[in-house]
Order: sequence, then C-alpha cells, then structure tokens
Amino acid sequence: MQLCYWTDLSTLMCLLLLITNPVQTSEFSKDVDSRDNAVNEESRSSDDASTDANVKVNVKVIVGTEDGWRKGRVEEQQLLTSAKRHGLEVQIQDAAEVPCETKSDFGKDGIIVFFPRAEGIVASPPEMIREKLKVTGVEIILPQGNVNGLIGWSRSVIKVAKALGVTSLASLSQQLYRSSKLRSQHNVQIDAVGSLTYTLDDSSNIGSELQVAAVDGSYEFVVKENVPCILFASPESAHGRALLLAVSDYLVGTHKPEIGCISCKTSDDKIQLNASHTVMVGVFITRPQPFLEEALSSIVRNGLPAKHTHFFVYNQVEEYKKRVNIFIESLEAFGNYMNITYLEASGMSPDISSIKNMALKECLRIKCKWYVNIEAYAFINPDVIPILLSMGHPVIAPTLRVQKWMPASFWREIDAAALIPSYSWDHNKILNETKDIRGYWHSSCIHGIYAIRHDILERLSDPYTPSQNSPKTLSFINSADMALCAALRNDGFPMIATNAFPSSGILLNLTNYKMKENNLDQYASNPIIWMVAYGHKELLNILSGNVSSVKRPCHEVYEIPAFNELFAFDMMNLAKKINKWSPALKRDPRKEFSVEPIPTVDQLFSQLGVDELFNSLYANIFMYMQKLCYPFANPNHITPYSLVARFKPNELPGLPSHHDSSIVTMYMNLTPKDEYEGGEVEFTEQECKVKSEVGHLLVFPGRMTHPKMLHNVTEGVLYKVMIYSEEFPPEESKNTYSSKE
Repeated sequence: MQLCYWTDLSTLMCLLLLITNPVQTSEFSKDVDSRDNAVNEESRSSDDASTDANVKVNVKVIVGTEDGWRKGRVEEQQLLTSAKRHGLEVQIQDAAEVPCETKSDFGKDGIIVFFPRAEGIVASPPEMIREKLKVTGVEIILPQGNVNGLIGWSRSVIKVAKALGVTSLASLSQQLYRSSKLRSQHNVQIDAVGSLTYTLDDSSNIGSELQVAAVDGSYEFVVKENVPCILFASPESAHGRALLLAVSDYLVGTHKPEIGCISCKTSDDKIQLNASHTVMVGVFITRPQPFLEEALSSIVRNGLPAKHTHFFVYNQVEEYKKRVNIFIESLEAFGNYMNITYLEASGMSPDISSIKNMALKECLRIKCKWYVNIEAYAFINPDVIPILLSMGHPVIAPTLRVQKWMPASFWREIDAAALIPSYSWDHNKILNETKDIRGYWHSSCIHGIYAIRHDILERLSDPYTPSQNSPKTLSFINSADMALCAALRNDGFPMIATNAFPSSGILLNLTNYKMKENNLDQYASNPIIWMVAYGHKELLNILSGNVSSVKRPCHEVYEIPAFNELFAFDMMNLAKKINKWSPALKRDPRKEFSVEPIPTVDQLFSQLGVDELFNSLYANIFMYMQKLCYPFANPNHITPYSLVARFKPNELPGLPSHHDSSIVTMYMNLTPKDEYEGGEVEFTEQECKVKSEVGHLLVFPGRMTHPKMLHNVTEGVLYKVMIYSEEFPPEESKNTYSSKE
C-alpha cells in the first residue's frame, strides 16, 4: 500500500454541495425592531443641565485584583479593548482600594464602573452609561448575581464607603449585596432587569431573550429589547465566562456586520513565516479511523521549511504499524527534516497524556518557536500550518468541521450542566465561512489541529494531564486534549479558532467506526474524503460543467473518468472476498426477472453490501452522467439490478451480441488494461470497439440502437461493474440494487 498525494482539498470542498444537502444555519444576529436605547424620549427631554452633549462625561473603569492582574490574559485584553473602544479610562487597583475624596478627579458627575475581576466588557460609551444611571434614579447600581461589582456616581460611592467604614470597592459591594436595609438607606439598587448591567451565568444563553444584534454597522448585546452598558461574568460559572468571551468578539469592535473581522489575515495576504524558527509537529494516531492514508498524506504536504521542522509521531493502533511506517518513509522522502521521532504504544493501556506532555517537553528542549498538534483524524490543506503560525496568536486552530455535521475543531461555550465544551449560537455560521463572519473567534476548547507558541508552553506544566478542573471527555476527543483546554482557560491563555482563510480542511467522522479493510461504505459519513480517496482527478471538473475530459469513442457512446484505481481495487477485492459468484444460468432466482437471456457470472451489489453506496452514487453522480450524455432523456430512471461480473477463460470469457433490457447501460472496468487480454466492448452497428480505462464509465443506450458484444478474455481476469438504468413513471422512480426479497 502506498500513500497517494491527492488534489488540493480547497477545490474539492465545493463538492459537498453536489453530493449532500448543505447544513442549514440559523441567524444568530437580527436587527431588533424595538429596543430600549438606554433612555426613552421622556427622559431625553429632561431639563437637567448635565444632559448637555457638550458637558464632558467622566467615567472611569476601575478593575480590582481579586485574583491578580496578569498581563496577557484574554479576559483582561478584551476588557481593555472594549474600554478603549468607547474612550473610557481604565485604572488597575491593587487590593481594589476605594479612591479618597481628595484624590478623586471625577468631578461632580463622575461615575465609577468597578470590575472586581477582569471578566467583563464595556458595551456602551460614557454618555450612554451616564444617561442610563440617571434614568434609574439611584446612586449606585449593583449587577445581578454574585459579582461584587458596581456602577455609581463617584461622590456617592465615596460617601457610602465612608459611612460603612470600608476601604475597598469589593467590600463595599459585598455589604450592599447582603443588606436590603443598607441598599434602601443609601439609595442603592440591584439591577434585576438588566437596564444598565447584565451578568452572564449558568442560565445565560443567546436566544429569544438574549441576542447579539447587528445595528448600524456594529454589534449590540440585547436583553429583552434592552441594551445594557456593562456586561459581567459570574466568577462561579465556567459557562458564563466562556459566553462572555464569545459575545466579546462582537462587542469589542474587531468584527463588523457585512464585513467580518477588520484586522484579520485572509487567504489573499502573503504568508510571512520566519523560516529560521524551529517548529515541532506532533502527529497522533490513537484510534481506528477511516481514510488514515489520506489524512497522513495531507500532513506530508505541510508547507513547513524542512530543515527547521521536527516531527514527533505516535501510533497507538497496532494494526496501523505498516501504514504509519509508510507515512514515516514519505516524510523522509519528502524533505530533509530536522528530526523524526517515532513512538509506538507499549502495554495494554497507553497513557496519551504522558506522551503528549513528553512531546511538549521535547519541543522546549530543542527551543522550538511553535508546537503544532495534529490528530490523525484531521485532513488539512497545504500551507495551513504556515498560515496559522504567521498569524502569531499564542494558541490558534483552524475552524474545521466534520464534513456535513455539527462537530468541529472548536467550541465557544461550556455546557453549564455537564461542564463539557458546547456549541455556541454562532457555531454554524462561523463554519460556513461567510464574509461577514470571517475572522478570529475566542473558544473554550480546540482540538484536532492547533498551534501553541513557545512562551505559552513555558508557562504550562504537564497541561495534558487531567485534573478536577478538566471537563468530562467527549466520545470523540481524548481526555488529554480536554485537560489542555482546561489548563489554558484556567490560566487565561486565549484559544483562537480562525476562519480568516477558507478551506483549511475537514475532520473525519469517526462515529461507530471499526477497523475495516477498505472505506467504500464511508460515503454517507465522510463524503468529501470519500471523493478525495476514490474519485478520479477529473470528476469534480465534470460535475462542475467542464466536460473536456469526456470522450465519445462511438456514436452516442461516452467514456467518462469517474473513479480511480483505488476504487477499482477495493471493489474488486470486496467481490473476491464475498465470493458468492452466480453460475451463468438463464434462470437466476436473485434477479427480478426469472429468465436472463444473456446470463453472467456475477454478484449483485446487495450481496456485496454496497447497494446503499451505489444508490447514493447513482443519485449524485451516475444520474448526472446520464443527463450529461443524453440531455433530452426522461430523468425518471431506476436501476432494476446492477452487479459486478467476472470474465475469464475456461469460465465465461465474454458475451455474444445482444441488447440490454435497459434505457441506459454503464460499464466500469475494475481490472487495469494491462492485466488481461481481450475483453473489448464492440458496438456492431456503430462499427466501433472500446477497451476502457480502469474506473472510467462507459455509458451507452441499452436497447434498440446499440447491440453490443463483449469479446472473449483470452488471458487474465476481467472484473466489470454493470449498471442498468430503466425508465419508469415518476411515482415508481426509486433506486434499488437488490433483487426481490
């Protein structure tokens, strides 16, 4: 078996539209027809002089350090970015001390916005914050939930703090939270309706009550038609903190409706990768999967500079040893890599966490600039890795989907109940790669393929080892990757999923997969990779309308390159393995008609277990081929029966001249031309003889105009697929490859 180098997947991704229904996505952002714009018309007419637009609004964001301020944490970056966007000053307070009155520079109408932690977002300009606070009629607003934050007039905050004898904003908010009497006494209110603040927690979900809405060229966070100015995240809710990061992608101003990311690298940008930096690529084969050769082959075409790239390959599946050895040989043949380390599982219960931690330590030992993790179930396009590294984010992954299903290489939220990564309201739209939603997306977890910068590696200690903070393992993701995500989240390192460049690749669907000899039955589960593995290199062009490779050797006879030698090889071996060949009898009980004028030695597709496969291929490919060859024919065709036939000397070497009982017949040779002699198809009326290439469809009329004969095979064995298409009324049109049950 050899690794094959397939065509670029970027040209094959559009094939999904031809062979399956596209995933339907729901809009996550809608214009809100009716909302509270912070102040109603009545409040706008207030005669308070401070509403004059020319009066400077002094709003200061004060961030306490309950857990310490660590520069570079993603939450802190988003808070600073959101405050800067709206022109608010940010003050980082060690121990969160209340500012003294003599040192206050807020003025009479100054406002304090206090975040006890960095987990929050400023969503409105200072003018809006002031007007909303005025409308409440209170001195201090406390966000709903156990947050210990506050928003209030600076003079009132200082006055109440002195009255209560507290020295920190955190202590002040705690006392006011605990006592309704104190709140009443000092005109303090908990914002239960979300007019000025909103706290994201375990019960928060973007849906009917919460929305991220596109309004006037930017995004707003809407709570029951109200737009709060300040968003907090409950420190006790992993879901709330993950949701805050998800919505902050829109609210900090880096994404705009109809434009998408305004600062992202796209596929049109030149890749600027420092070729002198050492990169370590960890490749992990940890479970049975379809299309292993194709996935590993995609890694060979990685686009990295060989002399600065180190490979760390680990195989946990005993049956894959030979295939992985071929992959290692391909790497060695493809480039003069810095080093290739190959490990195999030893013992009954290999510890993937230890292996992955070992890979990180090896990366640090060789002073790598980047560590790239690739699971064998990821199929990637060339240059994906260099593009990721050129973007420069500390931890970054491409947005890959499991072909036509929801699962992907990233999650943006955390399920509040199960504490596992979950899909966000915008998950499908991000995967669709539409222009307005293209860019960088903060994630709660990434897997499959991702890159980690060396400075992050240096701050992690055995991050792949599960702990109490690690989320539960999903069925298709190992516990080591879940542990890594938890470690990155807990330390505030930003995990970025990017769809800034299209067609990065796809993930394989591993659902219920067991070790198999071939992948013929994977068409429904993995249609794109199935076509990469089995489709002829010209097939996509033909399905897209470019028919330059279609031949017409005889009048109304067409030869179409459809499948490759691997397809023919796997089909032929399947027929040999099942080995239920029928004798060439005129009365064949398997077939719909009791008398067969021209019998063959064959096996029906139902006997081979590929009837469902060929139903799908007929609906998505063969029917198109018929329409291409005979555009004015009735498209309501079914296939009464189709089969794999065998022709060899001293058994049934050929077929006499005959008509088929079909409207259209398709032949496909499974045996390469140089492995048998004879076996030509001759159309006597057209005075034409054809010996097709392996995997090519020979399409011709079945009855009346095109009598045909199959010349005897004089040497070797010819295996041939025969598909018979009949015309039926629309109500009876269905495809079936099995006989009468």
